[in-house]
Amino acid sequence: MEALYQRFNDRSFVLLSISIDEGGDAVEKVRAFANEYNLSYPILMDNGDASRTYAVSSIPVVYLLDKKLRIVRKYPGYVPGLGEEIADQIEILKMAKVDK
Repeated sequence: MEALYQRFNDRSFVLLSISIDEGGDAVEKVRAFANEYNLSYPILMDNGDASRTYAVSSIPVVYLLDKKLRIVRKYPGYVPGLGEEIADQIEILKMAKVDK
């Protein structure tokens, strides 16, 4: 995800990570994880609303949304090469005309 963020960050691309960690030390755990892996994209803490809204059923899960915030693709879990597959879809979206 960091590589995608670095690759597309300057081209109207937004990457948000949403953590579902809970407990009094959740923010510190997420901050430590981000620091350990040198993550520079925003990480939001979910109070449960995002998980319910997007019907998260696995972790990790990646949702690719278009400029109208419509879900274009859902990538449950992780598989090798996922970053490049997502990058290809971003390029396709970048060239596609978004319906009004």
